Amino acid sequence: MNKRVFPAGLLTAGLSAALVASAASPAAAQGDPVYGWGNVYYLSGALNDSGEAQEVLVFGDPDDEVYFGDWYGEGIDLPMVRRGNVFFVPDPDDPSVTARVFAYGDPDDEIYVGDWNGDGVDSLAVRRGNVYFVKNDVERSGVADTVFAYGDPEDVVLVGNWDGVRTAPETAGGQGKGDTLLIQRGNQFFVKNDLRTGVADYTFRFGDDWDEILVGDWVTRHPAADGTETVESGNGADQLAVRRGYIYHLSDELADARARGSDPATVRVFGYGDPDDAVFVSSLPTPVDENGQVTDWESAVAYVDGDGLGVRRPD
Repeated sequence: MNKRVFPAGLLTAGLSAALVASAASPAAAQGDPVYGWGNVYYLSGALNDSGEAQEVLVFGDPDDEVYFGDWYGEGIDLPMVRRGNVFFVPDPDDPSVTARVFAYGDPDDEIYVGDWNGDGVDSLAVRRGNVYFVKNDVERSGVADTVFAYGDPEDVVLVGNWDGVRTAPETAGGQGKGDTLLIQRGNQFFVKNDLRTGVADYTFRFGDDWDEILVGDWVTRHPAADGTETVESGNGADQLAVRRGYIYHLSDELADARARGSDPATVRVFGYGDPDDAVFVSSLPTPVDENGQVTDWESAVAYVDGDGLGVRRPD
């Protein structure tokens, strides 16, 4: 069964969270390189709380610089290896082998990943100080399609689609709307909803000054009195997650918080990982059966779409 063509929707599930304790280790926000060492990647999937990886990928060498993104527009993130200014993209049908190789930027450039033009495919942006050089494909070498400035050169920057608006390029005069930037200064965040030079559209606070922050489009859970819960796929708008040790505190929708005139609230708390893991965010649909239980793809009748966590380890 092709896991990329299931219908999605609201599902009722009686799922219990299996929490695995760990100590703090580096975490990669969406769009950042995956920290740590190793060429094996354990992906939880959007809904899987079992403590077992839903999928395991092997790609590149243990000491490679690695980024995760949706390089083919299929809603599934895969690793991409960077060596200098050359990037190696895996085959979607066999992610252990390379399908594309291209060059972009300089070897010492800072790189971010996002769907910048709203076409559903992730690509790269080079950061030099507070100037960003965006390229809208990962198929060929070339120059930037969009250049803009935002924030200060020393700012911490996160990538996401903060308002959930995605406009395809062909319907927006060639440059659609997808992911944009958010600046983090302590526990204050400055949101910009376009890729034009300028100032933040709005600001908010979440967590504490020293918190590690992850970005993802998390599934929404609605517990019921009978112990079951309704689970809703990610809606295309990214939220934040604060990491404190092995505990993750997920925020609600940033646009909802803005609309009600408040800072985002924590809506879910869970534990994940082992002491030596380097944690990152990766999009991977989770298959479910007719009862809403997590299952394999052969037994699935639908899937829950969204982002989950991954860990990088040696083989």
